Amino acid sequence: MYRPPMFVPARGDRIFMRGFFFFLSTLKLLLITKKYTDFDLVHAHMAVPAGFAGVILSRIFRKPIVITCHGSDLNVYPHIPVLKQMVNYSLKRSDAIVTVSNNLKAKAKALGISDNKIKVIKNGVDHKIFRTVDKCTAKKQLGLEKERHIILYIGHLTKEKGLAYLLRSMASLLKIKRNVYLFIIGEGKEKRRLSNMISTLGIEKRVFLIGPRPNSEIPIWLGASDLLCLPSFREGLPCVILEALACGRPVVASDIGGIPEVLGGDETLGIMISPKDDRALARALTKALNAQWNAQHISSKMQEWSWENTAQQYLAVFESLFSVKEK
Repeated sequence: MYRPPMFVPARGDRIFMRGFFFFLSTLKLLLITKKYTDFDLVHAHMAVPAGFAGVILSRIFRKPIVITCHGSDLNVYPHIPVLKQMVNYSLKRSDAIVTVSNNLKAKAKALGISDNKIKVIKNGVDHKIFRTVDKCTAKKQLGLEKERHIILYIGHLTKEKGLAYLLRSMASLLKIKRNVYLFIIGEGKEKRRLSNMISTLGIEKRVFLIGPRPNSEIPIWLGASDLLCLPSFREGLPCVILEALACGRPVVASDIGGIPEVLGGDETLGIMISPKDDRALARALTKALNAQWNAQHISSKMQEWSWENTAQQYLAVFESLFSVKEK
């Protein structure tokens, strides 16, 4: 794996410029390490910036290109004129498009992309890493009291993740259920604002911003938790939900993007709520904390969601392009 160094401007539309710099830095790497120009296919993740760079590279080297859309490239960028043009350029010139949810496929089609060009391949989960563990044992590993009820958030600290609503819902929840703690794992530009909000709401003894944690710790945190909460405004198909469920932990999440395609209205897996509604979120969290969940049942529902299945579906897409080229 190579990560070519890429210049990112300090000011201006960084996503727009990044597509060009991504192309230039990757082209330079390929030309310097000439033995790596003997490749068969370009696979770009995100229509912009990687997809934009990938399309140009595919034209130069005359190789097919597959673009996987994960979320922001179809949820956000098409609403920004210059980025919409770049997204359209990338998707219409790709040989195949993969979306991680049916919801994203519909948005790609709304941009004028042909249905038969789009394949839905959902994310997977590594069941060797994310599996059910004893909650008390996991809490002991993290130095947490076993009597605590733990709500967990894992992800970027950005506005669209809805964390302000989660904090307000915690303030309401703590009025009726005191022995509840919220641990927020992640980093992002909203960290200072969220820290101030925690102090303003007077919940600093129950809510903790613990920053990013090593990947090896994430299954332990999930195992120690009572539930995962993801109150986002926008999502593709978040892997963290699959990982929480694989660990046997229920999910309270917004009814958006690909999340309904995971939970599927199955109340044995979790609760979905409308985004931007802290009262509804507080009620859902209370209900989830009071419910009896079957960890083994939840985990078993995730067995078909594996990276092995995902890889086989990608392989079929790649091979279909090779067979077209051979003809």
